[in-house]
Amino acid sequence: MRDALAQLRRYAAHDHACLLLEGERGCGKTILARHAHELSPRRGRTFRAISLAAADDALVSSDLFGHAKGAFTGADSARAGAIASAAGGTLFLDEIGKASKLIQGKLLHIVEEDGEFFPVGSDRPVRGDVRFIFAANEGLVALVDQDRFLADLRDRISAFAIHIPPLRDRASDIPDLVRHTAAVRAKRCGYSDRPPSFDDALMHALERDAWPGNLRELVAAVERLMIDAGGAPVISLAHCTGNLERLRGARGARRGTLTRPLVLQAILDAGGNKTVAAAQLGVSRKTIHEYVKGTTQPGMHGAAPPL
Repeated sequence: MRDALAQLRRYAAHDHACLLLEGERGCGKTILARHAHELSPRRGRTFRAISLAAADDALVSSDLFGHAKGAFTGADSARAGAIASAAGGTLFLDEIGKASKLIQGKLLHIVEEDGEFFPVGSDRPVRGDVRFIFAANEGLVALVDQDRFLADLRDRISAFAIHIPPLRDRASDIPDLVRHTAAVRAKRCGYSDRPPSFDDALMHALERDAWPGNLRELVAAVERLMIDAGGAPVISLAHCTGNLERLRGARGARRGTLTRPLVLQAILDAGGNKTVAAAQLGVSRKTIHEYVKGTTQPGMHGAAPPL
């Protein structure tokens, strides 16, 4: 994560250039986009965030580019879109990989023509002074290969690309993230004086969880722990309820003997992601693969790596 933040700080000042943030869902792309805005010369101006995942091109076009009066049924007056309303500031466009080819083509025109665009239903070009930050969950190279993304747009926006690693690859960040979340969300979770602390056993379990939902999932888990703790000053594994009960057995599962059914269930729980299942069980992906193929005997890989 240090490398990603160093890149962000280095690129943020060059506010003429588009940024591309790539990473799994929930890994904090919106937070980093806002951070880049605050580090740029555009700080103090508008920051807007829009998801491009909507299936309706007309809605996305209107939200982005605005529309002229009479452009479509119900357009009783002209409307400025996000690009115009964020003039002088930063526009964060999430889920760029899910935008249609039509929207991609319009965005390519904007970034190549120094901010020029056409509101829906208008033949008069408008120029918007805005810094674009794009975000994608999937690799754009693969989408280009699948003919789902314009190669020209990918080439244009990926010069300043920053990869954000998933939370499972930066477990050392988790204690600070947990403490920060507890401090920020304490009041809404019933702590009026000071935020709670987390005992060592719980913190170790949080560090070793796979967190397929990344930062978004971790924040939600911390909020639930604080609410379930009912104001207790120290939160422990005993406060883990519902789907967080998995944290209670995390250490025991890794130290026990693996079985093929246990491995297959872990893969199922991880949505078929063997890397996540391996992290959850505390073994290598190779070990997971061996159990799936049935080439590993019980007891060969039961011990967990040292904490």
